[in-house]
Amino acid sequence: MMRFLLGSLTFLLLASIELGFVYGLPFPLDRTPLILIVSVFTFQSLDVRQGIWWVAAYGLVLDLLHVSFVPWEFVSYALASTVLVLTARHLFSNRSFWGILGTFTLSLLALTLTEILFAVTEVLFNDYALSLREILLIRAWSWALGTVVLLFLFPLHEFFTRIRLKLVGS
Repeated sequence: MMRFLLGSLTFLLLASIELGFVYGLPFPLDRTPLILIVSVFTFQSLDVRQGIWWVAAYGLVLDLLHVSFVPWEFVSYALASTVLVLTARHLFSNRSFWGILGTFTLSLLALTLTEILFAVTEVLFNDYALSLREILLIRAWSWALGTVVLLFLFPLHEFFTRIRLKLVGS
């Protein structure tokens, strides 16, 4: 119960930071996918399984608040969460930066493709104006900024892991 409560509070904190702070930054910094980055990192590197639920829950939050640029974000983020699990468990190693970056990249790619699919569906069946170029530009910035965050997060984790091992070992 305590683990669930801590995970839920962590999600609420991350969602608040992303929706309240990150979205308020100027373009392109507002495109940093904080929850996806932290979820990939915590699930793959720290083996915290709640990270996969944070991604899908964030899609639900985006749908409930109507702050996304395409409809059905829950489905897009749930698919990204599924890709996260499959690539982390069966494709990439959790011991290297490149494995975490690969998982992040494929999860973001799955998110992007489903968003494009929903945007095309909306354009075909409803009066909806969103360009494919705009979605690709947003997600390209998301990937670049996510990579930069991972470039800081991964070495920081390695540094604190070494310190912890030295303290425990001595």
